[in-house]
Amino acid sequence: MTHIAFDWDGTIAKKEAVEEANIRRCKTLDISIPLEKLREMQKTHAHYEINKEAIRKYTGVTDERIQTIIMTNLFHLHYLGVVNEWKERVLYPGMKEVLKELKKAGTTMSIVTTLRTDIVEPTLEVLGMRNFFGAVYGNTPDLIYKKEDLLKKALTDCGEVHMMIGDREEDMKAGRAVKAKTAFAGWGHGELTDKKLADTILKSPKDILTFTKSSPT
Repeated sequence: MTHIAFDWDGTIAKKEAVEEANIRRCKTLDISIPLEKLREMQKTHAHYEINKEAIRKYTGVTDERIQTIIMTNLFHLHYLGVVNEWKERVLYPGMKEVLKELKKAGTTMSIVTTLRTDIVEPTLEVLGMRNFFGAVYGNTPDLIYKKEDLLKKALTDCGEVHMMIGDREEDMKAGRAVKAKTAFAGWGHGELTDKKLADTILKSPKDILTFTKSSPT
């Protein structure tokens, strides 16, 4: 039986949902940043430092761990607000149908994401997709885990992770670390500078089905 680990943001869910949640967080923190600059910073999470500095100035908190928790609490609030407003529009077109087909074929799936677990879990409930995935391996409020850490935990729990599908180079590197086949979602946040990290580059969600059929375990 094939087990696929999926990234969430930029792979299953539109990167614009995170972008909108980040915009709303910036407004909450009274941060003014051009949209194009925010989009560029999201690729490497460079915007975190701007958020934490605004939190430090407002609260006087100098502990970076606490700053991070406050920052991700605000994101938690706004991301779930976006999901509640957008509903299934938060997903890339055709993605839900692809996941349904994989589940029907007996494929087991998990989500491995550096977003907080308590963001993704309620999002899946709102979208009626919680039963698609065996588990969500996500982050803590203080973001202590890297993608490779989370994928290794999924490997330990599931026994095998045959494929990793994601939209960032860190997804591909994590997949390689657990000896999984790797597929780069070309519609997401990242740019794959090292093409050797991916076994294939996907152009649309439907390509996931082709990839899984052509990559026997």
